[in-house]
Amino acid sequence: MKDAVMERETVQDNRLPSYTPTREEVDALILRARQHPLGLDFLKTGALEAAAIIFEAHVFAVESARQRLA
Repeated sequence: MKDAVMERETVQDNRLPSYTPTREEVDALILRARQHPLGLDFLKTGALEAAAIIFEAHVFAVESARQRLA
């Protein structure tokens, strides 16, 4: 019985939390990019992680913004 409990806890610990950016977050990200010197071009084509850092956004928000701007 103890092994089953430990196995269940391990499975739960290995799950990654889910995150979906809101429409407002993506709107705000696009606005920040428009106002930033690197602009929308960098949001659309820059390295994903770099765009997230530069525009202070989650990488999923950057991906959502890129899909919207495509």
